[in-house]
Amino acid sequence: MDSTWTLGEHRIVIGFRPAEDGLLVTLDGVETHLERVLTHDPHEIVLRHGERTIRAFVAADGDERWLHFEGRTYHFTAERASGRSGAGVGEGDLTSPMPGKVIEVRVSEGQAVTAGQSLMVIEAMKMEYDISAPFAGQVTHVHFAAGEMVDAGATLVELHAGSENEL
Repeated sequence: MDSTWTLGEHRIVIGFRPAEDGLLVTLDGVETHLERVLTHDPHEIVLRHGERTIRAFVAADGDERWLHFEGRTYHFTAERASGRSGAGVGEGDLTSPMPGKVIEVRVSEGQAVTAGQSLMVIEAMKMEYDISAPFAGQVTHVHFAAGEMVDAGATLVELHAGSENEL
């Protein structure tokens, strides 16, 4: 699944797809095969590409991401289109950024959540992706349970927007 982001005044399209022996990353239509994901946590990614080890640090806040890589920090903002953000999260539903396996469901139907609260964790190619609430609201439907496989773009959780005081 591709995501559209802005970096300064530039629009870029980024896509990730698992491959049998690694990860395919597409940046503005140019595909790169990364042989191995060595480690990943919510804030650090270490990849192997040929003889090169690539280490990057990530910070996130809503639709904004900061990537620190090779001594430079890049600030990305997700673009919203058709009610969905570039990260696959839209008003009312949250979708899987790539095919993978649900390893943890942290909410239940009817539960009130705050903006940024972790709702579900997806694993793909030994990388974990935290699916967080983009706004305060109430969980109206959870589509998958721990252990189930999901496709890229699959709706994972549906939310009804509203402040905690309205719920």
